[in-house]
Amino acid sequence: MTAGLSPQEELLRRAQIDAERVVALLRMLVALALWGGVILAIDEFTLEAQPYLKTQIIIANVMMGSYFLLGAVSFLAVRAGVFRRWMIWFVATADCGFLILNTWLSLKNTSVPGDMLFLMPAVWLAPLVLAFSVLRFNPRIQAYSVALIVAGLASLCFVVKIPGDVDMLPRIETALAAPPNLIRLFMVFLAGMVLVFAAFRTNALLRVSIAATKEKAYLTRYLPRKLVEDLTAADPEELRNGQLCEAAILFADIRGFTRWAEGRAPEEIGAFITEFRERVEHVTKAHGGVIDKYIGDAAMVLFMDGSVAERGLACGNALLREITLWSELRCEQGYTPVRIGIGLHQGEVLAGVVGTEERLEYTVLGDTVNIASRLQEQCKQAEVDFITSETVLDSAAVQEGWHFLRSEKLRGRVGEIRLYGLSTVPENRC
Repeated sequence: MTAGLSPQEELLRRAQIDAERVVALLRMLVALALWGGVILAIDEFTLEAQPYLKTQIIIANVMMGSYFLLGAVSFLAVRAGVFRRWMIWFVATADCGFLILNTWLSLKNTSVPGDMLFLMPAVWLAPLVLAFSVLRFNPRIQAYSVALIVAGLASLCFVVKIPGDVDMLPRIETALAAPPNLIRLFMVFLAGMVLVFAAFRTNALLRVSIAATKEKAYLTRYLPRKLVEDLTAADPEELRNGQLCEAAILFADIRGFTRWAEGRAPEEIGAFITEFRERVEHVTKAHGGVIDKYIGDAAMVLFMDGSVAERGLACGNALLREITLWSELRCEQGYTPVRIGIGLHQGEVLAGVVGTEERLEYTVLGDTVNIASRLQEQCKQAEVDFITSETVLDSAAVQEGWHFLRSEKLRGRVGEIRLYGLSTVPENRC
C-alpha cells in the first residue's frame, strides 16, 4: 500500500495504473492497425499515379513506429512497477499530440485543406484517445484531453490551406477508398470496445465501493462512527501489528445495578440501559472521546490524540452532571435514582486489531486500561463519584476540586499510585 493513501485511494490508484497497461496495449494495436491500413491502401500503380503517397508511407512508418514505442515503454513501465500517476498526464498529452501531429502531416503531404481534415484516417483516432481517458477515472485528464484535441483539430482547419494548382479529386477518392474506410471503422470499433471495458471496470469498482459502504454501515451499528472511520482508513497490516500511543481511559459504571435489576422485567432493564448509554454517548461525543465497548452496565471510553487528560476530566465531570439530571428526572417520575462511579487514568496503550479471521476486534491494551478499571472500582469504597490518578491531574494542570485520597498499590500493578477523588453529586434519594 502506498504511504499516505487510504485503502479507497489505493484502490483507485491501482485501477488507474492498471488502466494504463490496457491503454499501452491498445496503443501498440492501433499503431500496427494504422500502419497496416496505409500499406494495404497503396499499391504500385497508385504510387506511380500519386507520388505524394511515398512520403505518406514514410510519415506513417515514423509515426506508427513512435506510437508503438510509446505503448511499449508505457506497458513495460507499468509491468516493472515504475509507472507513477503523474506520468498519466504525460502519456495523455502524447496521445493527443500524436493524433494532431499525424493529422497535420497527412494534410500537408496530401495537400488536402484543413476544413477537410476528417478525410484523413488518422483523425478518427480521436474517439479512441477520448475513450482512453475514460479508463483513467480522472475527470481532469478527460477534460484536458477533450480541450487539447478540440483546440488542435480546430487550429488545423485554419492553418492548413489548399494550394491552387493541386487536383483534389484523385486525392479525395484515395482517402475515401475501402481500406481507409476500414481503418475508420476499426478505430470506431476499438473506441467502442474501450468504452465497454471501461463500463465493466466502473461496474466492478462500484460493486467494491458498495460492498465497502455496506461493511462500514454494518460496523457502525456495533462500533463508534469515529472508530469505524479510523479503521477503514488505516492499513490492515498496521492495525494488526498495533501501535503504541498515549491515551486516557475512562470507565463509568452504574452503582447498585445488579441489586436494582433483580426481579425486574427484561423490558424495563433494557430501557434503563438504553437511556444510560444514550447519555454516555452524547457526553462522550461532545468531548471527542470514543466508546471502546460496553460491558453490561459499564462503559469504557477512549481519548486519543491531543489533550487527552483535559478531555477525559471534562467528559467525566459532564457525565456526572448528565446522570444527576437524569436521576432527578427519574425521581420526579417515581422511579429509583441513579448514581455512577468513574475511573480515569492516562498512559501508554497498545491500540490495534486482535482476534482471528472469523472475529476481529479493535481494542486498546495495557496497564493504563487496567488501572482505569481499578480506579472505577474504588469509587464506592472511597465514597466518591470520580477517581483519577495524579498522572492525569498533572498532565491537565488541574487540582481545584480534587482531594487526595491515598497512595495505593492497585491489584495487578507494581508500585503505588496517588489517587484523587471528586464528589459533586449528593446522595441520591427520592
